[in-house]
Amino acid sequence: MNRLPFLLALHPFKAIHAISGLVSKIAVERHPTLFLLAVLLLSGCSDRSSPDYFLEEYTTRLSRVTSIDIPPPDISLPVLPPLRQRAYPTPDMRMKALDALGLLKCPALSQAVAYRNSSLGKQMLPSQHYFYEKNLLSLIPQCIRFLEQTDGNQETTAKLQAVLTEKRASFPAIEWNLIFANTEFSRQLESQGRFLPADGQTGFQGTREALSYLIRLLPDRTLEAPYTLTSLENHLQQVYASRYLGELIYSATALSQTLDHAANILERRLQKGTICPAVNPAEEERLHLSFTTPIRNKPIRKKCLKFG
Repeated sequence: MNRLPFLLALHPFKAIHAISGLVSKIAVERHPTLFLLAVLLLSGCSDRSSPDYFLEEYTTRLSRVTSIDIPPPDISLPVLPPLRQRAYPTPDMRMKALDALGLLKCPALSQAVAYRNSSLGKQMLPSQHYFYEKNLLSLIPQCIRFLEQTDGNQETTAKLQAVLTEKRASFPAIEWNLIFANTEFSRQLESQGRFLPADGQTGFQGTREALSYLIRLLPDRTLEAPYTLTSLENHLQQVYASRYLGELIYSATALSQTLDHAANILERRLQKGTICPAVNPAEEERLHLSFTTPIRNKPIRKKCLKFG
């Protein structure tokens, strides 16, 4: 089982907040030179400015200088399960017709239940289902209090209380389905093997605003502005329009694996002996130039190169 979906399953709304910073955290802590290399690779300062060209050229030059030829690794990314496998089942709780008559004294709740049983209600999108269930968590307690004060039918209120308990228990699954059991985030997290574009049109701002909105929406139990169905669907549309997260994960993974590949090349070369000017001045100079560019004709260091 992939760890990413499992992690997200444990903490749905916290995981959304973590995704946007996950790659940056890994890059800074485990590969401190990753972002510096990313700036050089993704800056677009050359006609041959595609990131994949720079990544391939970097290890090709290093392999040529060291005479170490190691096949590059395939880029390995976590893959989301199919849509149906990502959706959590939610209980379908129904009341008998005679029991439901008691809900007529609670018009708002009875109207919501009637809509759920209509043809449109049975085909709700995850965003619509989320707001429906969130609305029930507000309407059911109101109805229970009203019936306790006016009706006194303990059997009806007890059944409503049982329904409320079940609804609260299943609501995390509704939140999960809102985020991951839809096409919006499926598209957002799919890079299709593409790097972040070098022209800066990454979709970062829109994705960040959408994620920030969801972080505020999920723990909030109110249904007031700005937490409306219209605003939610507008943010989900922004998520659908961009592949920022998928391209970010793909780019960082490719950069990280390129650095690992370069490290393997250097380790293989150092197994043959230390690289010293006294042994092979030309190799030392070419290898040094693979990492640095002399400034103002500053001479190359004339000592053994060691890595580690």
